[in-house]
Amino acid sequence: MSQLNKIFAIVDQELGAMQNLLSTELNSKIPFLYEIVQFAASKGGKKLRPALFFLMAGMLGYQEKENISMALSIELIHTATLMHDDVVDNASLRRGAPSTNQVYGNAFSVLSGDFLYSRAFQLMVACNHMAAMRYMADTTNAMAEGEVLQLMMSHNPDIDTEAYWQIIGLKTAPLFQAGAVVPAMMVEASQELLEVCKTIGTAVGMAFQMTDDILDYCGNSQDTGKVVGHDLYEGRTTLPIILALRSANQEQRAYLRRVITDGKDIDMQKIQDIIEETGAINSAKNMVLREIDRGFKGLEHFSDNPYKVAIKDLLEFIPDRLA
Repeated sequence: MSQLNKIFAIVDQELGAMQNLLSTELNSKIPFLYEIVQFAASKGGKKLRPALFFLMAGMLGYQEKENISMALSIELIHTATLMHDDVVDNASLRRGAPSTNQVYGNAFSVLSGDFLYSRAFQLMVACNHMAAMRYMADTTNAMAEGEVLQLMMSHNPDIDTEAYWQIIGLKTAPLFQAGAVVPAMMVEASQELLEVCKTIGTAVGMAFQMTDDILDYCGNSQDTGKVVGHDLYEGRTTLPIILALRSANQEQRAYLRRVITDGKDIDMQKIQDIIEETGAINSAKNMVLREIDRGFKGLEHFSDNPYKVAIKDLLEFIPDRLA
């Protein structure tokens, strides 16, 4: 059993119920559409967002049947964004296997992603919680803004940490925030507690994205499911490169700026050496740890229970991926 599976063991029943509901809710009058979305959903993944939802719901003492539908809506939105991302990036792989657009083509992948978005909101409507639906609508809107912002900043060597925070704060963090905030909305928590839950979700989302970006340069491709330096090949200037540019010498900086701008003659070993020599990885790890600490502080507002322990373990797991 993997470390994540051990952490999520306390919500195994809920995750299993969500998986069962998934096969029903992906059904369509168009058999080919059902085939595509089943293929996309079968990519699996860590189920971090719905697991966080169930853990937060458990910590808040809310375990009503609506939880399953709301958590599934979050997972469907995540799957849809991945399908659209792969089209934008012209990606051929997703988690080390052929991507949906590689198998079915861009047009079918985009339209099937749209189907998942709309099905997610159908599930939310069935839960009949207007505040939660409004929050999820704002979430998907922010994510779309983040995707556009990231695309606008492709091949831009002048991105600083503030711009990077803005991108991942829109593109990645909102769905984790939803996983933490929506359960609190379902129990009609105070505004103060909603903000605490948002802090926890933000910490998980931001730290996880930063860790992924670090692993893009120092991880094992068999573990990450993508080639080393994938983000740079796609024109994305992420945290390790931003920090390397800040500390690089003139020659190193000139080389990094050139490969970011034109995407040509990328010598990944040379880039990894620059990142190592400038201490960018250690600096980035420290930023991850600051986010984790913010999440720990948020958890201090809750009484001790097994769900709180699991969320704490999840926060500790994120930087452990870099060990």
